[in-house]
Amino acid sequence: MVHVFCPMNGATILSGYPMKRIEPVVNNLMQCRFSSYFQADAVNGYWAVAMYPPHAYRTAFSTHNGQWQYLRMGQGLAGAPQTYARLKDIVSGEIPEPDPEPCLSRCAAGGFEYFVDDDFGAFPDFRSQFDFLHHHYFPPLAWARVTLQGRKCGFFLDKINPLGYASDGSGLRPSLDKAGAIRDYPRPTNANEVDAFVYTTLYLRQFIPGRVEHARILKEAIIYRPLHKNEKNKAAQTTKRGKPVKVAGGLKSGQEQEMSFRAVKEAIIKNVVYRGDDTKQYPLIMDASLHALGGVLFQLPDLPAGTSLTVARRMKMKIVMFISKGFLPAETRYSTTEREALAILKCLEEVWWLVLGSPFSTKVYTDHKPLLGLLRKDDAHSRIVRWQVRLAEYHVEYIHIPGKENILVDGMSRMKCAHEEIEEGEVTEEVYEVLVPEKEEAVEMWKELLEDLWCGESVHYKLFGDFNSYRDADGEPLTAHRKRFMRLQSKPYGLLETQPATDATIMGIRISAASHYMTGALNQLLFVERNGKEAFCVRAVEVESILYQSHDCHGHFAGGI
Repeated sequence: MVHVFCPMNGATILSGYPMKRIEPVVNNLMQCRFSSYFQADAVNGYWAVAMYPPHAYRTAFSTHNGQWQYLRMGQGLAGAPQTYARLKDIVSGEIPEPDPEPCLSRCAAGGFEYFVDDDFGAFPDFRSQFDFLHHHYFPPLAWARVTLQGRKCGFFLDKINPLGYASDGSGLRPSLDKAGAIRDYPRPTNANEVDAFVYTTLYLRQFIPGRVEHARILKEAIIYRPLHKNEKNKAAQTTKRGKPVKVAGGLKSGQEQEMSFRAVKEAIIKNVVYRGDDTKQYPLIMDASLHALGGVLFQLPDLPAGTSLTVARRMKMKIVMFISKGFLPAETRYSTTEREALAILKCLEEVWWLVLGSPFSTKVYTDHKPLLGLLRKDDAHSRIVRWQVRLAEYHVEYIHIPGKENILVDGMSRMKCAHEEIEEGEVTEEVYEVLVPEKEEAVEMWKELLEDLWCGESVHYKLFGDFNSYRDADGEPLTAHRKRFMRLQSKPYGLLETQPATDATIMGIRISAASHYMTGALNQLLFVERNGKEAFCVRAVEVESILYQSHDCHGHFAGGI
């Protein structure tokens, strides 16, 4: 039974007592040396806290059997979560003289964490967990009169599911029930379902590279219509800035939306992140686009501190967290260099609880070279100076990498993982392992066309569905206008990956191998005419040879021009 204490809550001075963050709680339970776990849940919860007797009358309520008041802290009271967090800090904290004991998180060889009424423990073996439970965990609970709920408790387990995650020492992934719910999530059919799906992925954002960009693509499918006069009164016909109010009227579907929807689902199910090791260095790769920023916090546990990231060392990476944040409307109007600087600041503020405690500097890799001078500039304008002051809190080492090597943040839609085939509606308990990003394989396979001056943009869009990681010959990203133009231009194109003696189906159209006039070329860009006929696209490097073969029958073609 829950009562509404709105009148009393309105007159209550709210507590500012800090509560724990979920990320450090989960991170401390993921050490690879742990193999024995326990989890417990308090059945009485808030009722373990006694009401202050002179104030108990304020919780009184009337029934047909008379008037009653709470003797224990009821649900719905303002400040109740902070009060219960204070109780848990006292129960799990240090015990003073005459028989002092350290706090529960330091009195054993393992790790102990709690979040509200959920307790978790991770230990290297059976004996260390038994000693902790017998000598340190149960006595304080008995003193505080906190009772546990048997059906939600488990001791001496091989793995646990802390706060919706699954952890067994080999990495962190969503729990089986959440992974199953995401796998079976239906495709959104209206604006409310799109918003619900995007909001659902917020809790699991550390598994999703480029989440904000995927969310933007999904929301672009919402069709808005003007608000009718009979739907609202005349005062609500315009916004505060005088613009007409619009409401969601439908949903349009396209290839981009479908690819983003699948990419988000697969990232949540397949990606694995690892615990950050405080004794190792934290490198951070980041990049910024017009609307959002992306970053990857990782470690190289098998290499000494100070080791730079190279293409050959990517297999040794341990992903700690994917970072994706959107820019405010005003921030999208910043210059490219300012957006890159803001991306560094936002990425560091997202992982401050990890990097601030590290004894090593945080290596920040960026593909925007002018940024290195801007952050060290003495006569910068006020906005940059404010960012410099906030960045001074961190020990950062900036490193420039070429844009073509920044694929981890630029365009990786998901990490390819080793796993068994999963049937629809079923989630296995396989341990997923992060392997080589799928995009690297595609870049290598289509390298010649991707580097072509004429075909590169269209091939990149047909492969990856966006231009986030594309860089032109000068190493600069495409402008928003160019991206929109190339999306429209690339629609009638298709990619052909087949042997010369076989047929293929491109964009639902049967492609005959008889028209494969370029002998030995397995990967080609095709242009599909309105009548269904296909034509191979000529690369810029092939123009001279084709013109020479086609028009030099009389010797008039000058190959040297």
